[in-house]
Amino acid sequence: MSWTVGGVTLDDPKKGYEAWVTKAQAIGYTAAGSVRVYNKDVTRYRLRVTWEDLTDTQKASLTTLFDATTDGAVDTFTLTDEDGTDYTARFLETDLRFGKEIDNRWSLTILLETSALVTT
Repeated sequence: MSWTVGGVTLDDPKKGYEAWVTKAQAIGYTAAGSVRVYNKDVTRYRLRVTWEDLTDTQKASLTTLFDATTDGAVDTFTLTDEDGTDYTARFLETDLRFGKEIDNRWSLTILLETSALVTT
């Protein structure tokens, strides 16, 4: 099974992933200690995923996706999970940080906003 990140095919994440729902809300307190919530009535979906054993070619392709195609977080791309479900996704960080493993292999953890909760 594999995932596709903006056209770059990657093996399934070995350590799984973390997916969650977040609300656009600001929470504060009054001087008397009461809770006040400013609710923008917006729901967002987040995904944090780590891939290991990436090749030099996969690293270069992901770098091109991030740097030239999406311009970091500016534009969206299509994310396809192991079940073939497509999501519209956006990078939520301004860095793409690869970790060097052995034998010219790389690891990468990315944080994305997705169009729906990833549930595969």
